[in-house]
Formats: sequence, C-alpha cells, structure tokens
Amino acid sequence: MAASSHGEFSRDKMEERRKLAFEDIKNGLGQTLLAEKYEVSSMTASRWIGAYKSRGVGGFKKRKAKGRPRFLSDAQLSELREILSESAKDHGFKGHGWTRKRVRATIQKRFKVEIGLEQAYRIKAKFFPQRLTKRPKPKTGQE
Repeated sequence: MAASSHGEFSRDKMEERRKLAFEDIKNGLGQTLLAEKYEVSSMTASRWIGAYKSRGVGGFKKRKAKGRPRFLSDAQLSELREILSESAKDHGFKGHGWTRKRVRATIQKRFKVEIGLEQAYRIKAKFFPQRLTKRPKPKTGQE
C-alpha cells in the first residue's frame, strides 16, 4: 500500500484515480476488489462506494482541503525565510542564532500575527532542517 499513500499523489492525481474507481464501482466492482485494484484500504474503498451512492460523480471531485488556514501568505513566508537567513543579531537580538522565541517575536513584530512556540519551532525546522551527522567510531585500541 506504500505506493498509494496520500503523500505520493497530487490532489489532481487522486481525483483522477477516484474517477477511474467510479467507473469500476458503476460496473459493479465490490469493495474488496476495489481496494486491491487501487491499493487502498478497505475503509477507503467503502468511502468511495458511499460517495458514489450518495453523490454520484460529484462524490469523486476534489474538494478544498480542510484544516486551519495558513497564517502567513507565500509572500510573507518568503520574506520570513530571507529574514531568518540573516543573523538574529541583525534584527535586534543579542546572539546570532534563531531560537523559536526569536522566530515567534519576529513574526509577531513584522507580520502582526500571534503564533505559539510550537508553531514557531515548526517554521524554524522547516527553514533550517537539522542534519544528522555520523559520529566517529570509537577507537578500540586494537589495530
């Protein structure tokens, strides 16, 4: 089922796949075979069949994503990325590094948007992903 995980398909591709499934449902393909053919869970196949029965073709069209709207626009995120690429000291902080408190304070001051420390941490992590480095193997003394 890895090939069909939500993250690997664009919204358009998922809609296209559901339309193909619609034809199979219309032709009487059952839940189990539908799930196997499209490599989805039995629950997803059941939802597709329910959508077909209750809304017809309209049940397979992509809808606007649910969830909380973004608090910064693309332009603001781009500006923030530029700010965070500079030293924190250049923006009035004592040290050079960006902490989540500094990221939050900068967003609040620059964009007048209130966010929590966790959200500031996620933004910081998005712009500055931690790189894992291999630790050197300890010397055993036997060479």
